[in-house]
Amino acid sequence: MEIIQSAKVGNDKIIKIAYDDTPLNPFEEFDFLGTWIGWHRNYLIGKKEERMTQTEFSEFVKEQRNKILILNLYCYEHGGIMFSTDNTVYPFNDRWDSGQIGYIYVTYEKIKKEFNVKHVTKKTIQKCKKIIQAEIDTVNKIFNGEIYGYVIYRIEKCNKNHTHLEHEDSCWGYIGLDSIKETLESMGYVNVEWQDGDVEA
Repeated sequence: MEIIQSAKVGNDKIIKIAYDDTPLNPFEEFDFLGTWIGWHRNYLIGKKEERMTQTEFSEFVKEQRNKILILNLYCYEHGGIMFSTDNTVYPFNDRWDSGQIGYIYVTYEKIKKEFNVKHVTKKTIQKCKKIIQAEIDTVNKIFNGEIYGYVIYRIEKCNKNHTHLEHEDSCWGYIGLDSIKETLESMGYVNVEWQDGDVEA
């Protein structure tokens, strides 16, 4: 377990935040508004049952008769991977390590159901784009290892007066440090003085 941050709480507890070694697959675990369709040599993009070839996707788009929101999907690879839907050929300003790998789409039929509307307006489209951007941010964090868990230990002394850490609680799968700390605050761990790495009992 690689400890990122830790803190001693009072005289009897230690909380440790670590990387999650078994992160979620965002495409299979989350129900995104946007459907990801991509073709990448190293990564499987999108849900298994929703994947299409480029030819199949072209035919699918024709069948929708322009009643579909489509965003170009780009990625940048340089030590990690980042996704974007900026509407330029090279949204990361790097012609060597970035390029378009597919699309993110939402059919108007799905938009109407999700927002409970009869017509898809420009305002609704903008809402969709904001939601999709949040979904992209989530995928980027997961693909780049920003998934964490916490472990809470009780500090106890044995009959030989040795200090031992007894597991009290733990939870994994938090996306970003802010989300995990918000959860801990809701559990009553407020004003915690975090330090990088492991803390001594």
